[in-house]
Amino acid sequence: MTDFLAEYAAFCDTHGRPDRVELMLCDLNAVLRGKWLPGEDDAKLAEGGVRLPLSTYAPNIMGEEVAATGLGIIAGDPDGRVIPIVGSLRPVPWAKGNVAQIQVELLGPDGEISSLSPRLLLQTMLARYHKRGLHPVLATELEFYLFQPRDAPDAAPVPPAGSPTAQNYDLEVLERQQAVLNDILSAAKAQGLPTDTLIAEYGPGQFEVNFHHTNDVMFAADMALWFRRLVRGVARVHGLEATFMAKPYADFPGNGMHVHASIIDRDGHNIFDAGGSGVAETLKGAIGGVLASMRDLQAIFAPHLNSYRR
Repeated sequence: MTDFLAEYAAFCDTHGRPDRVELMLCDLNAVLRGKWLPGEDDAKLAEGGVRLPLSTYAPNIMGEEVAATGLGIIAGDPDGRVIPIVGSLRPVPWAKGNVAQIQVELLGPDGEISSLSPRLLLQTMLARYHKRGLHPVLATELEFYLFQPRDAPDAAPVPPAGSPTAQNYDLEVLERQQAVLNDILSAAKAQGLPTDTLIAEYGPGQFEVNFHHTNDVMFAADMALWFRRLVRGVARVHGLEATFMAKPYADFPGNGMHVHASIIDRDGHNIFDAGGSGVAETLKGAIGGVLASMRDLQAIFAPHLNSYRR
């Protein structure tokens, strides 16, 4: 893990040694779980001395163990060794003190990354593309709501004061929320997240941030996770809450994440581009595949009860 130690040393040269490093593991629901590590324990992390239960990959959306997975207490809840993802070390500018974050994976008893890892599943799919000489290019758009702080997690959300019921593309709404929105964009820049435009979306307190296209699909996926965490953290600093959930309000539009995708071949050509002469056969095939698999893939795209309220 000399690459991680070199990255950590360079981080300390730039930002100073962090008070803590927040270790982030992505579970199957795209929830970041983990632990705080003292900033002086970089060698312990590099040597595999940090542990998390392998079941951390697979709780339900509420964070509860699912006995049917065969993981957790039912299996003795064995630990995996935490390994850092080199290149994912970032500052946490909204936190108090000098704080860093890094994404991690878990090694199982066989010394390999657990098959439950969402990142491993994505890497496997990307390898299939690359074997054919194909390279996906992605850009994402993430929608979220800001709302007033609640006394209990099951309390209904209330939009920020002065929010119109329909605020789509309203520049005055952006101006009123300028402080928190500027801090969101500044934090994204500090973490190297390439934001593009920001708009007021339709619902009261709803906003959307777009990201630039990238051929680094793994980074695009990580970036979406980091950005959700970032928005919620910055919102708390400003005395607000934020949510990316599908349908936080019954009477207002839901949130979504839009993905703009193209596929580039060995010659740098977008295989979905017919050159202005109709629709490419490859694009027809991709659309047909999406339609044919749509029902089954709702388990991935709409995995929770709230998804269907949208």
